[in-house]
Amino acid sequence: MVNVAGLLELNQKKDAQKNALTWGSSQVTYGELFEAVLRMAAGLKEMGIKKGDRVLLMLPNIPHFPISYYAVLAVGAVVVPVNIMFKEREIAYQIEDSEAVAAIAWEGFTNDLLKAREKTESLKHLLVLGDNIPDDAIHLTRFISQHQPSKGIDEVEPEDSAVIMYTAGITGHPKGAELSHNGLSYAIKVIAETLRLTDRERVLAVVPFFHSFGGVVVMNAGLYGGATLTLAPRFNPQEALEIIANDKITVFAGVPTMFQMIHDYPEYGDYDLSSLKYCLSGGSHLSEELLRRFEERFNTYVLEGYGLTETCAAAAFNNFKRERKPGSIGYPLEGVEMKVVDDADQDISIGEIGEIVIKGPSLMKGYRNRPQASSEVMRNGWFHTGDIGRMDMDGYFYLVDRKTDLILKGGFKVFPQEIEEVIAAHPQVAEVAVIGIHDQVMGEEIKACIVPKEGTRVNPAALLEYCHERLANYKCPAILRFYRELPKGPTGRVMKKELRLHN
Repeated sequence: MVNVAGLLELNQKKDAQKNALTWGSSQVTYGELFEAVLRMAAGLKEMGIKKGDRVLLMLPNIPHFPISYYAVLAVGAVVVPVNIMFKEREIAYQIEDSEAVAAIAWEGFTNDLLKAREKTESLKHLLVLGDNIPDDAIHLTRFISQHQPSKGIDEVEPEDSAVIMYTAGITGHPKGAELSHNGLSYAIKVIAETLRLTDRERVLAVVPFFHSFGGVVVMNAGLYGGATLTLAPRFNPQEALEIIANDKITVFAGVPTMFQMIHDYPEYGDYDLSSLKYCLSGGSHLSEELLRRFEERFNTYVLEGYGLTETCAAAAFNNFKRERKPGSIGYPLEGVEMKVVDDADQDISIGEIGEIVIKGPSLMKGYRNRPQASSEVMRNGWFHTGDIGRMDMDGYFYLVDRKTDLILKGGFKVFPQEIEEVIAAHPQVAEVAVIGIHDQVMGEEIKACIVPKEGTRVNPAALLEYCHERLANYKCPAILRFYRELPKGPTGRVMKKELRLHN
């Protein structure tokens, strides 16, 4: 079956009584999960949600995320995951760009969602999980329970969009990468098979499902493989250690920041982690030193991989089929081609440094409403990642740098221009440049270099509060530095390289 939601049906038929999800003391079997999906799908159809409609999903890692995700897909509609840390301005942008007709959210996120809806025109329906829901919203739990299951999953065309996942991409504002049912299904299957995510595994699902790593590698591939996912709505090193020990977790998937925080937790020795077979690292580069120290401390095995939203999170992974090379991002997955090219898009020799480009069945269709941006990164069938790297003689790839100023903080992509626009609008700011600086825990932290307007004095605390009102917390600067002037080149462009050198 082409529809991604059909991947769930396979395990429901195989073993309906097996636990698909655990959350605290609650369990959801594969049979119960699939029934809830069909009930919700019936309700969505009755509501008027049809093939091709976009539906926002703003939920943490709780059972209602996969239920809603697969229900939307089951009726042929398109899932638009929203970062749960987003504020009004960021949500409004995604609603407007995707032209979403409905939103499914947890009650704690509705204040910003309602404000965002007032600034847009397309959003007609709001389903909310919780007890305190807006007057014009539909109670999600009741909505699911009051409908009889639909007869099955709607058919879709292979190239129909399944998910629009917003990413900073290589340049500019966040762009909606349109992922097809065919591309996403391929990625899910090859990831599950390569990483051995089978019905024997118990996976700690703490990487957010709205993130491509969490949504594709953990949720989709995990459920396709028949694993049991233990859901954690937020990451805390102590809670993660407790869950691994108590639930006998066999696979932990996390971004490097999580590995660092677990490694550094003082009472790590109080927890029995002997059940842990292996760990998966993605989202940003895991240093060889941290990988080595983590493996030694917890007597486990860490596999690092590489993928982007635009590739359905599937590109390369160190895996069980080949020799692992610490420090590398691994070997291309089955069906995926990767190479390194120069600025003229010409192949370069083994070991030389250039841009990593990718070809394969899991590539995005393109950026929604951005034909020019799509053509800039998709050339001659190859996706240009903007990542600088090299390939060794065995075909393994290594990341060296990035072409852009994109900041990778705790596994999230942060585009400096978005932050600069917010800070530049402050009445006391004349100029601003935002850069990423190395941080041992987060990978990179955000630093704002600011020139105040003449005759004014910027209050740092007030400026940070101003940022937090307009940006997701992880996008807000951790460091503010004030300058009389910023270094500039002959064209007047701020020389961020100089700012980094004098960090």
